[in-house]
Amino acid sequence: MADTAPDIKKDLITVGIAALIVIVISGLGAWAGAALIGAADKNSSCAPRTAQGSWNGLQVSGLPDSLQLPFGYARGTRAVQNVITVTAPTGVTLPASIPVFVEPLVTSDGSQTIPLTAPTSPSATPTARGGASATGTATPSASASASATPTPDSSVSGTGTAKVSASPSSSAGAGAAPTSGRAASATGAANSGTTEGTPETNQLVSATATRIASSSIYQIELCITPSNVAAGSYSGQLLFPGATLASGTSLPVTVTFQSRVVPFALTVGGLPLALCGMLYTTIILIRRSTPTPGMGNVIGALRQELWSLNGLVALLLSVGAVFTAWYAQCFRDPTWGSPWPAILITFGTMTAAAAGASTVPIVLPKSSS
Repeated sequence: MADTAPDIKKDLITVGIAALIVIVISGLGAWAGAALIGAADKNSSCAPRTAQGSWNGLQVSGLPDSLQLPFGYARGTRAVQNVITVTAPTGVTLPASIPVFVEPLVTSDGSQTIPLTAPTSPSATPTARGGASATGTATPSASASASATPTPDSSVSGTGTAKVSASPSSSAGAGAAPTSGRAASATGAANSGTTEGTPETNQLVSATATRIASSSIYQIELCITPSNVAAGSYSGQLLFPGATLASGTSLPVTVTFQSRVVPFALTVGGLPLALCGMLYTTIILIRRSTPTPGMGNVIGALRQELWSLNGLVALLLSVGAVFTAWYAQCFRDPTWGSPWPAILITFGTMTAAAAGASTVPIVLPKSSS
């Protein structure tokens, strides 16, 4: 017992030091993972979203089978381009740019959606201050109904409707000039109070076809700015209303996202998972000689392995196996993290790979470093 107590104390000190080293390395890994995400989130430039042309009567050819846009674990603005050929009827000039209509992007089960727009200000509805009526009085003896639409230089945004009721004025002389319809509309808008406009929106998904020089070649660009998007595969359609397509009626679009955990699974979890694999191998080997090993036996055996040449080789092989499993199952999967239990399965696979890689060096005859 006199020799056992110092050994247990030594083992605990070794475990404490090893745990501290793992925590420090994992902390540095968290910083590295955050840096990788920040670098991946850089935004791409998109074509101006001011296209005014129309697809009516145009013929479109050269469309691909589909557009693929993999985001990985990034969430910045991304764009994908493809060229098409557009032919106009005789005597019709091709527009410089044409908007392409995009269906909302949804997952196969419909549980997740990428909206086309997102509000950038609180919602607002047209209201009349003080409950004022939108009824004005015009001079001519006639009844009229006008639509009160704010003029471009107006300080209010949005569109309201004012009903103007015109009736004879008892004080009007024979030479009274009639009031124009625009003046009557302005009077109705003034009586109705101030109309608050609809909220501004931020375009999250847009597509534009831009003409290249003076040719019949157009470049289609799909631009997506995801916001709080879960991992998975999202599908939608690009529509060309009024155009005649060489095949089909639309252009399918598929956008894929990985979980944001991808870099952290390696930078934070790589070393702990490798050690867990080595610990599993050590426990199995101890049970061959000691059917019911105590915690002290396990800690002591692991300490001996880590401080031996074989243990160092086993650690390096375990880290390499963890990286290989991460690359194959996590990094290469464009929708990794959907559904979320896939994350736990990958961690288990990485640990198993580390255990398998560390088996051969650990069972070899020990050679102290």
